[in-house]
Amino acid sequence: MRPILVVTPATKFGSWAWIEKALAERPDQPAIVVSYGRSDTAPPNVRFVALPVLIDYAAWGPRLAERRYLALNLLYYAPLLPIAWWLAVRHRPSVLLANGVLPAAILGPLTMFGARLILAFHGSIGHVGGRWHATLRRVLRPVDVAFANSAGSADDLAHVLDRGRIQIVEHWADAVFFNTSLERAGGSPLRVLFVGRLDDEKFEQCLRVSERLAEEGVIELSAVGTGPLQQALGRPGLNHLGYVSDKHRLAQIYAESDVVWAPADVTYVAIPGAEGLASGCPLIISARPAVFTHARDGLKVPRDIVPDGIGRVVDADDEAEATLRDWAATGIDESVRRQCRAYATEHYSIDNIRRVADALVP
Repeated sequence: MRPILVVTPATKFGSWAWIEKALAERPDQPAIVVSYGRSDTAPPNVRFVALPVLIDYAAWGPRLAERRYLALNLLYYAPLLPIAWWLAVRHRPSVLLANGVLPAAILGPLTMFGARLILAFHGSIGHVGGRWHATLRRVLRPVDVAFANSAGSADDLAHVLDRGRIQIVEHWADAVFFNTSLERAGGSPLRVLFVGRLDDEKFEQCLRVSERLAEEGVIELSAVGTGPLQQALGRPGLNHLGYVSDKHRLAQIYAESDVVWAPADVTYVAIPGAEGLASGCPLIISARPAVFTHARDGLKVPRDIVPDGIGRVVDADDEAEATLRDWAATGIDESVRRQCRAYATEHYSIDNIRRVADALVP
């Protein structure tokens, strides 16, 4: 069987998790992943042709996506190009799957071998300007279909790709998170969980607020992930659990938490938010978008991105502190946890990925 050929800059964090889960839905179809580094949780049908990790993508990836650094971003992807071409000539893949616009540009010419090109889009491209837009529109012509993770991402991608080729597929949570117990041990402090990149883009406000409340014993913060801000963890009440690749262990961590501080963009909640709701954890979400370009433009996460009963969007630090103090004082009732799971079942189930899995079939 002709394989799927994937090009991705990273094998950690949300955009890779999205692809990894899609590949797992097609266990009989082999896949070859060209990347920096490799994933320990990839399904058995996936093998890697990986280069050493050149930079900390958690720290530098968002910066390289800025307009002034796009040329450097192209250079970052350049070493993957000859590998992808060599593998395409040798294996004649049936599907090319690009994690991002620039990988799609790398893979586009390889459609000459009869492969379909699929773009997984979880970033931002609208900010790069008209000249880049014109160039990208040309190099993205081979894209057959693009899957964006929200309406906002779809609108952004429409700067460089015909909207008729863009489909919206929201994030989803694996069954293991829906199967966690909704019962929690009571008592104080309130157990807050953050999962994701530990950087200024996603984690800064959570860390700043949690430091003060942890000193008072109001909350205990546990953070899963890696990034430049991890060095601030390790003090009393601030626990760094590292990068957790085992989803069963991750589900257990969610099940031992009261609240999830979830990153969000202006139109979607990140994967940890979906997993937290599936595990019965209400969300606290910063109003500052977890995407530098949107935050810089003054955009805000809307208050109604999740219903009031199962989450709260907070703006200033004092609002975040008041919310966590209130939840610490009252506790999280099991009825709230049931509402969280019911909402996740409706919005973030595995059904969301089936269109992507179907597209991977030759």
